Amino acid sequence: MTEEERKLNPYQVNQVLIFESSSGQIDSLFITEILDNVFPDGPTPLDFYEQSLRVYASEKLDGGRKIIDISASTSETPTKFEINCFFNDVHLSHWEKSAEEILSYPQTTIITKAGTFNDVIGIEQITESDKNESVSRFYWSHSNGFVRLEKDSISWDLINKYIPKKL
Repeated sequence: MTEEERKLNPYQVNQVLIFESSSGQIDSLFITEILDNVFPDGPTPLDFYEQSLRVYASEKLDGGRKIIDISASTSETPTKFEINCFFNDVHLSHWEKSAEEILSYPQTTIITKAGTFNDVIGIEQITESDKNESVSRFYWSHSNGFVRLEKDSISWDLINKYIPKKL
């Protein structure tokens, strides 16, 4: 996995992401764990396994579900970039593209209460399963991650992102 592909993960452990919906609801995600250089167990030589960088988040301060999985296997196989998001009524499951494709998407600017994000790609979520729960479009900042998710007539914007100070 190249350094540029690793940078597709914009998050840090203990980071808190706060989102506000267009109807005034507030929800948050806590980045609970980041695992780098993850290899599956087994007797096969490591050269044949995917190497992964995984980010886990939770709506609570414990546990977590995978929200990012960047996986690279051999040099002939493109690195995969998979993202998931879950909170309140927002559900984005197993959206996957090659890292090369993600890095080549045209970028735009999105403004939220959290700031101005100039490195954003907008992506239509097309899925046949869970259509009633899935987001229809999301906006991903290369340096900040999720900045907006849309479902039906409701949008969720990132309004704050921080790492709590230790006492």
